[in-house]
Amino acid sequence: MPSDDPVMLRLPVHWESWVTFALGLGVFPTGGYLLLRGLDEPSILLGVIGVVLALLGFPLLAFSGREVFRRPRLHAGTLVLPRTFHRSRNVPLEQISGVGLLYEIGGPRAGWSMRIWLADGNTYGIDSVRSYARGKRPAQQPPPPEGTPRWHRPRLDWGAQARTPAGRAALAVTRQVLAVQGTAGVLATSMDQCFAPSFETYLAYWSPDGQIGWLGGDDLPTDGELPIAVD
Repeated sequence: MPSDDPVMLRLPVHWESWVTFALGLGVFPTGGYLLLRGLDEPSILLGVIGVVLALLGFPLLAFSGREVFRRPRLHAGTLVLPRTFHRSRNVPLEQISGVGLLYEIGGPRAGWSMRIWLADGNTYGIDSVRSYARGKRPAQQPPPPEGTPRWHRPRLDWGAQARTPAGRAALAVTRQVLAVQGTAGVLATSMDQCFAPSFETYLAYWSPDGQIGWLGGDDLPTDGELPIAVD
């Protein structure tokens, strides 16, 4: 990264990533030890258990290790997104057309996670920056899309998400993108985070400008201004 593009912020890592890494750090070496014991004795049972534990522990270490030690970085003009087995992706801030959180109902990590959109149509998820905060259910919260399971109905509390590390990260990225693009830039004019396709996986969105709502549904009232006072 050029020296004239300094790091402004290292985006936060959810505590679950640290727990997963610690688990992998214990499981993988244990599997290797049991495998060696099984080959040395020899014992088919120990060998099989060792192989299973090693196979379970390696992906835990690989993916959570990347999230813990290769955190996304916000530079003055670039957002750097590490990838597990590839070089980091450098995203110019001038190309970002959307920043926000999406509530994902599928997969093992159901909850709010950070996502960015580019003017060329590409979009990238930042899974390590996520939130499980519930917050309060506003009295005027609109109903979710028809057919949504009751256990997959997040509370549309903008402030609760803004106070999480994930919300603060999205606000920080948004401020810097606006500083680079200006108020007439593609982020301010497109706001792609408010119009993301659902794909029957993403249920709701959270936008740094104060908006929150169901994807493809009704939104909560908002003044439409970026609440920059949130720390």
